[in-house]
Amino acid sequence: MAEERYKCPFCVQHGLLPDRKYKLYVNKDKGVYHCFRCGASGKVEEIEHLLPQLEKYTGTVAVTGRPALEFREVVVRIPVRSLPESYPKAYLFLKRKNLLWLATVEIVEAMWGYGLRFPVYFDGKLLGYQTRTFPYGTAPFPKYLTTPGLRKSEILWGYDIVDSNIVVVVEGLFDVLSLPGYSVATFGTYVSRRQAELICQKFSAVVVLYDTDAQQQSLKTATRFHRRGLDAYVGVLKDQKSPGDCTLEELLRVYCYCLEDSSWYRLGELLEEYNEGRTERDNGLPEKRGRAGLC
Repeated sequence: MAEERYKCPFCVQHGLLPDRKYKLYVNKDKGVYHCFRCGASGKVEEIEHLLPQLEKYTGTVAVTGRPALEFREVVVRIPVRSLPESYPKAYLFLKRKNLLWLATVEIVEAMWGYGLRFPVYFDGKLLGYQTRTFPYGTAPFPKYLTTPGLRKSEILWGYDIVDSNIVVVVEGLFDVLSLPGYSVATFGTYVSRRQAELICQKFSAVVVLYDTDAQQQSLKTATRFHRRGLDAYVGVLKDQKSPGDCTLEELLRVYCYCLEDSSWYRLGELLEEYNEGRTERDNGLPEKRGRAGLC
């Protein structure tokens, strides 16, 4: 059986324009597929359910089965309690991240699978979305999809709702959801000049709490803020891989190293110390987690 050619549904997800030249080759005899444009490849069984919906090349004309869906996305908002049956992977992910307290979430349904979509707000404006993907099959696919054109290096996720003298700098949005109102995400371990300026303008102290595989970068980032005059601390996780894997209680017990005097403090102690005299909070700890302006 000769190879069949289709318009590739994965090109646009790899930052390319939609495929118009049928670059997705499918060999059912060998059981493999490969796109010679974006590089997507894998076993045919992973995408067999998609083939009837893709535009197929016959050599002279293009034959379309059901209406093409490769670039259409449908967004629905559903209660978290209904996820186990409808979107089990999303439910297990939220459970691992201790986020089952969320009442509802946005689900994106697309040709490549589905995902959890979160809005990206900054300065009171909705700039776009970031989606945690759960693709069909096992073919390589980005873990996160961000709205094209969104300049993540110019913003801090969660910045608008922080009401504190000290801020916890984390990598991703799911880390912020573990400590909203006190943390901001830089979308990775790199802190741009603009992000550093925003932090220095608003806060007197900073705790850098990156994933366990980025401890060296945590120290570099904290040192950078220390040199700019902020009280700087490095948070050290032990058993968890990222702040998003921790419960609120576990985060408050995280040890933080002070660059000024080489002392160690609990994160909860720092939040209390730097916010003493501000809006009263139960037991001096963060208020019950909310998500206003985040989800």
